[in-house]
Amino acid sequence: MDAWLVILIIIFTVLILVVNTYMMIIYIHPDDKGIGNNIFYKIIVVFSMSIAFGMIMMFPLDISNTNSNGGLDMLNFWYSM
Repeated sequence: MDAWLVILIIIFTVLILVVNTYMMIIYIHPDDKGIGNNIFYKIIVVFSMSIAFGMIMMFPLDISNTNSNGGLDMLNFWYSM
C-alpha cells in the first residue's frame, strides 16, 4: 500500500471539512444568529457537502491507486461514499 495515498486521503479529508465549514460560515443566513444555533443541522450540512466533494475527489484517487497498484480496496471506499 502506498503511504502517500493514505497521507493524501487524510490531508484532503481535513481540507474538505475546513473548506465546507468555512463556506457554511460565509453563507449562513443572518437570521440564524451565529454558528451555535441549530448546530445539529449545520453539522449535517457540512457532512453532506463533504460527501459530495469527496465523491469528486475519489475519481483521481481510484485512478492513481489502480495505475500504481496501491493496494487500497477502493470498492469499500466507494461503498462508504
